[in-house]
Amino acid sequence: MDWTLEKIRAKVRKLTGRPDEEAISNTDLDNFINHYYQNVFPLEVLSPELFEWFTQNTSATLDSWVVDEKYLTFRDPFTIAGYPISFYLNAKDFYELFPETQTYTKAQPTDVLFFNQTLLFRPPPDAIYQFKAQTVLRPDALTLTTHKPPNQLWGPIVAYASAIDIKEENGEDIENLTPLYDFYLARIVRQNLVNLSTQRSIPRF
Repeated sequence: MDWTLEKIRAKVRKLTGRPDEEAISNTDLDNFINHYYQNVFPLEVLSPELFEWFTQNTSATLDSWVVDEKYLTFRDPFTIAGYPISFYLNAKDFYELFPETQTYTKAQPTDVLFFNQTLLFRPPPDAIYQFKAQTVLRPDALTLTTHKPPNQLWGPIVAYASAIDIKEENGEDIENLTPLYDFYLARIVRQNLVNLSTQRSIPRF
């Protein structure tokens, strides 16, 4: 089965009992599909197909950089100038260590926060240092009926997750959908573990 957007739409319509555009428009349907596919799925499954190395050179005049939205989040290892750097996604934890009201002496950063698509380094860099980490990419939206995920195992879980979101938003029962959603999620996770086990270890620089 070729899981194109057209096929995913048809599956979601069947699972939700919304067979045509009078029940839900293709535009609204695609919004549900792409919300899950682009924002939730990559973080749930951490598929190697979505991993990429990210590098950013700091400067002595800036302590933060806005990151392109194609980078959804970052993964270990985190280094700066080849040395480990502490990485935070929780702004509260970061600012407990580095209060916003405090002035910092510039130096090689030891900590970095990723929040609101921005990398913030502390202490502020005093020179050019290369920050490097593995990143999780946001997949391109499925917009044409012929568009399909790069891995065909992703099609069923995108369909089931989108159907669950639609039914939940409308206060409908999802009990019959969650077991199969869990099944397809577990299948992808198993495949990812197999793929990662056959790859060389990530270098620690």
